[in-house]
Amino acid sequence: MSLFAGLVGLGALLAFQAVLARLVALPPEQQMPDVSKMPPLTLLALPPSYYLNMHLVRRRVALSSLALMFGCVAIWIWAHEPDQSAVRAELIARAEKEGLALACFYSIPGRLTQFDQRYPVWLRTSELGFAGVAPDGTHLFVQGESPNAFSGLEELDGTHIVAVSHEAMGRAYRYVVAPDLRSVALCRYGESVRLLDLSAPTTPEIRVLDEKLRKADFVSWSPTSSQITFECRHEIYVYDLASGSSRHIVSGAGPAWSPDGVWIAFRSSRDEAMIIKPQEQAAHRIMSGKIANGLGWSPDSQYLLFAKEYRIQIPLGSLGYLGAYRLRDGARCKIEECGFKSMCAPETYSWVRGYKQILQRFQRL
Repeated sequence: MSLFAGLVGLGALLAFQAVLARLVALPPEQQMPDVSKMPPLTLLALPPSYYLNMHLVRRRVALSSLALMFGCVAIWIWAHEPDQSAVRAELIARAEKEGLALACFYSIPGRLTQFDQRYPVWLRTSELGFAGVAPDGTHLFVQGESPNAFSGLEELDGTHIVAVSHEAMGRAYRYVVAPDLRSVALCRYGESVRLLDLSAPTTPEIRVLDEKLRKADFVSWSPTSSQITFECRHEIYVYDLASGSSRHIVSGAGPAWSPDGVWIAFRSSRDEAMIIKPQEQAAHRIMSGKIANGLGWSPDSQYLLFAKEYRIQIPLGSLGYLGAYRLRDGARCKIEECGFKSMCAPETYSWVRGYKQILQRFQRL
């Protein structure tokens, strides 16, 4: 689609340039004499209309060059715009069938993004506090705002499953729930990572034997909940809970393990979106250009949430956009514009199933 758009745009640009060339040409009665063959003293005798015509030509040339430049920029943007129709239509159908949407509970108020809406819905989540969504998209791990508020694992509608004491929670910036809902990683970026066992009544802390994991920036569980991929100093590792050892995978940042276990998505040192199989060393780039921050898998591993920042920043305009990448064919679509920088952070968003429960639970702002 991008190649076709580029060829059509190039043809239109050439036709536009031909029209501009005819507009720049002066009519016969305003043609200027050839001054290259005139004696120097004769130039002093040229009428004022000559210099007026010369100014007119320069102005027309400047305008045509400016129009050509803006035409090239417009065609480049058009040719690189994601093919949105098919992917967006599929996401809207999934939303109607299973309630698929995007939610952010790492800010107050929270945000819910529906694929058929242009702008997110802002939610009054002050009583909830901050929360992370489990990989299945139907459970939340919340940290209450006060010691008396509930902290722990619950369903989207607020039904409590496992309570965690305020003392055991400590201070964390992100909550990464294991797929089996029996463990959670409490993360403070680059400072500490603590693992809690939610299957025991007292939710004891799971001992971490690798110092790199304790200082990790990003973590993500394997589908079996027996391993964790994490980033430490721009290197990506896989930690095995049974053995307590880690092995190096690849250089990069922001690893995210797909729910089906096939891929680990990450951002390369060149800020490119990459995927790699956990047992291999060859990574694959999945889209051209740079991405902003990390990536986020949908519950069925068919989509990746990504963010791109616009190269040309317009004052009071959008900084970039959030998009969805479809893994099976590389098609993608723009989901929403990012009005400020914190919105261009896919790792703060989560895919949810059953967004209507969220709308029923929290009041809209």
